[in-house]
Amino acid sequence: MNKIRSPYKKSFIFSFVGMLSALTVVYFVAATIVLVQ
Repeated sequence: MNKIRSPYKKSFIFSFVGMLSALTVVYFVAATIVLVQ
């Protein structure tokens, strides 16, 4: 059961980090556009 649960947990953490980094990039781009204008 532990072996089955481990990849799922790692995948969940990986997708969460990916979503967080994507939001950070979007926020950074939006801030840059506001500063340029």
